[in-house]
Amino acid sequence: MPKHIWNKDLQSTQIDKDSYEYRSKYTCFNCRSTYLKILPKKTEEITCTNCDQKAIDMGYLFQAPPKRNKRLWKKMENLRQKGFKFDRTGNVVRAKSFLKNHYPSNLK
Repeated sequence: MPKHIWNKDLQSTQIDKDSYEYRSKYTCFNCRSTYLKILPKKTEEITCTNCDQKAIDMGYLFQAPPKRNKRLWKKMENLRQKGFKFDRTGNVVRAKSFLKNHYPSNLK
């Protein structure tokens, strides 16, 4: 639960930024696995439990493709390298548009 602090200047409560947890999906592109993690702070690094490689924060709206679909996993990795992150609905729409324009075939 976030901690609320009284701000005398604004005469209202504000959420203490260090008190809430960060929830996101972390992905390992090496072994194609995804983990939902709830962390006390956003800055912590996550390692994959299967291969001990660094897991990448993809955002809480990320939907991982099936493990057998190597081509779609490569597309997701390319998206992340281009800076896309699935943490807002607008970013998800932008990512789908990017995939449609750059990878028109086999987008299922």
